[in-house]
Amino acid sequence: MYRRKVHQCRLLIMGMVPEYRGRGADAIFYVETTRAALAQGYKRMEGSWILETNTMMNLILQRLGMQRYKTYRVYEKPL
Repeated sequence: MYRRKVHQCRLLIMGMVPEYRGRGADAIFYVETTRAALAQGYKRMEGSWILETNTMMNLILQRLGMQRYKTYRVYEKPL
């Protein structure tokens, strides 16, 4: 009997301690995470809850070939 297989994963939290950012360790961290997911058979990865103002993270993801497909926004209004 055919069993449904999961082909995607969601990355909830990824980051680097500030003193190690920009030294290449963050890039290795992201690339190795991607390789590990591919080795497990995942074909799609979703990086969720990345702020639009997080320029560094968005640039890294863009360089890894990822693209934004959904945007969440929170608005505030005093009552």
